[in-house]
Amino acid sequence: MDYILTTMELGYRTGSFFILLGLVLILLFVIADTAKIIDVRLLIGGALLIAVGIFIRRRYAISERPRSERFRVLRRIFRKKEKK
Repeated sequence: MDYILTTMELGYRTGSFFILLGLVLILLFVIADTAKIIDVRLLIGGALLIAVGIFIRRRYAISERPRSERFRVLRRIFRKKEKK
């Protein structure tokens, strides 16, 4: 399958990756805190990655997703019923 990501899609997915990575770091901080091994770098790094991820996602936001072609037969049937 030849699927090539556009710059907008790649930027949006990269932002999502940074947010996910930031959440993992914050989760590691919470786990380390419960084990009484406090490393503030995990918290700060997680917060920074989440901030960068949100910035990237907003910058490359996909304004309109393509309309799904699923259930097109059902849509056609419901449109015919509405016209009657």
